[in-house]
Amino acid sequence: MTESLKRKLARLPAQPGVYLHKDATGKILYVGKAKSLRSRVRSYFQKGADHDAKTKILVSKIADVDWIVTRSEVEALLTESNFIKHYRPPYNVVLRDDKHYQFIKVTDEPWPRVTTARNTEDTDARYFGPYTNGRAVRQTLKMLRRIFPYCLPKDQCDDPSRGRPCLYYDLGLCPSPQYGKISDADYRRNVDELVRVLSGQADKVLKQLRAEMTAASRSREYERAGQLRDQVSSLEALLEGQQAIDTKPVNRDAVGLARDQGHAVLVLVVVRRGRVIARQQFAFWGTGKSSDAEVLDGFLGQYYKAATDLPDEVLIPFTAENAAPVAKYLSERRERKVTVEEPKRGNRRKLLDLARVNADERLRQVRDEWVGDQERTAGALEELQRKLDLPERPQRIECYDISTLSGTTTVGSMTVFLDGRAAPAHYRRFRVQHVKGVDDYAAMQEVLRRRFARLEKARGESEPSDASFATVPDLVVIDGGKGQVGAAAAALAETGADRVPLLGLAKRFEDVYRYDPQSKRSTEVVLPKDSPALYLLQRIRDEAHRFAITYGRKLRRQRGPRSALDELPGIGPVKKRQLLRKFGSVKRIKQAPLPELETLVGKAAGKVVKENL
Repeated sequence: MTESLKRKLARLPAQPGVYLHKDATGKILYVGKAKSLRSRVRSYFQKGADHDAKTKILVSKIADVDWIVTRSEVEALLTESNFIKHYRPPYNVVLRDDKHYQFIKVTDEPWPRVTTARNTEDTDARYFGPYTNGRAVRQTLKMLRRIFPYCLPKDQCDDPSRGRPCLYYDLGLCPSPQYGKISDADYRRNVDELVRVLSGQADKVLKQLRAEMTAASRSREYERAGQLRDQVSSLEALLEGQQAIDTKPVNRDAVGLARDQGHAVLVLVVVRRGRVIARQQFAFWGTGKSSDAEVLDGFLGQYYKAATDLPDEVLIPFTAENAAPVAKYLSERRERKVTVEEPKRGNRRKLLDLARVNADERLRQVRDEWVGDQERTAGALEELQRKLDLPERPQRIECYDISTLSGTTTVGSMTVFLDGRAAPAHYRRFRVQHVKGVDDYAAMQEVLRRRFARLEKARGESEPSDASFATVPDLVVIDGGKGQVGAAAAALAETGADRVPLLGLAKRFEDVYRYDPQSKRSTEVVLPKDSPALYLLQRIRDEAHRFAITYGRKLRRQRGPRSALDELPGIGPVKKRQLLRKFGSVKRIKQAPLPELETLVGKAAGKVVKENL
């Protein structure tokens, strides 16, 4: 232990907070929380401490410690969750891909809209989730929209120029309050009933609909009674898939955990009003040498910070350190007591057993999928090594693609596969700056020069600003044939990276070309059509193509739609908007008389428009 670290440990406060263990380069290795920073952090360095193997390795790498004091253990829990999500430290248990989980969002507007969302940034909206199964979310909303029609965020009925409701109105899926087809009060009632169903009160809603149907029938409002009957039937069909597990209207979450050989699968059984309404499945990374308690603590801290549909009870399979602060945090959010505990008997224990059985089953599926995928991937990498005469199996493969939209926006993409698996954290994108028009060869050369120039820069830095650029790839793949490979080889030679193995994959016949730096020529490498190596190259190429196109479309959306007006000198965004608002299209602008154009945008600009269009 260094003297500076000893001095820091001596200054640790005895207050709650979050601590960050760092290595000699300043990289964050581990983030933790503590009731007392002084006691917790010092415990890592006590002589004779009974640490597990993972913690011993961690302690051997710690060169620095930083901390943040918080007002309470609950605040420390939330801060820890934020830091883990942001930094993804290698020695923490991290909920994998949590940013991709979906929420159901109900907006707060005069006509509330219902949609899905990936975050909960709109504080005025209501959110339900997160849900791990996006397809199940879409199917649920599809069914609910038939029962309680609602408007989408980008509803065609919002366009006043239409003059009539959208097609969804004719299909019975959009109530079209914009055109007075439903009163504001009835529309909000529809959405309120939908929210109650999502909140686990479907039985209450069903009972109310049945009562209203009976009342409408007795008062001879047969059309209204028929509509309510259809709603009741559809809602009953939705509830058929929700298993009744308790006679009491309880709201519980039960956590099941299964572990095996570094895998960790957690299943959350969600019970609302006594019915199982969802089974959420979660996977973790970084769990190889972590204890079951660490995995459970990681889940509780990270999941319930983001969750919006909160239970009265959280049932866990064993005692967890985060149980008390999570219970306090949930109680504060719900403004009533929420418990997090391990049940020993009764219906609560049976529910916990159900969660464990589901976790065991999911783990078997994950393990089978993982083993099969590992065998295929290893075979593909070995075949690539053999066919390309590489010194060893390529661990890091980089693929590059160029995309040009409308001849105006050219972008490049770099996707990375590590040990045959996509590594999105290492993906990078480039906006081509020095190539005019459509020239894929020149654009590819610019992208490669910039990428490998960053490699040289990173080598001269003690702590590279971008670790992805600091690594030499074992193989570079270009989306293209002999011509593209030759252009890429020239760029690699300019940057001193000509020793990096290079090949191209041509789209038309899926031909593979390997570049030979000795002869400076590309030769075809024959791979069978059912070859695992070819399949892997196709996956890498397709991922690079997707990533490039996605970036290009994003830039195009930011730039806005282009038209012939953009090419006219002196016609900026303001005058362009004025013309299009007045005439509606370039064709009508062409037909407009010169005096009308001059009146709208001025004599000089009007003359430019008339003469050039």
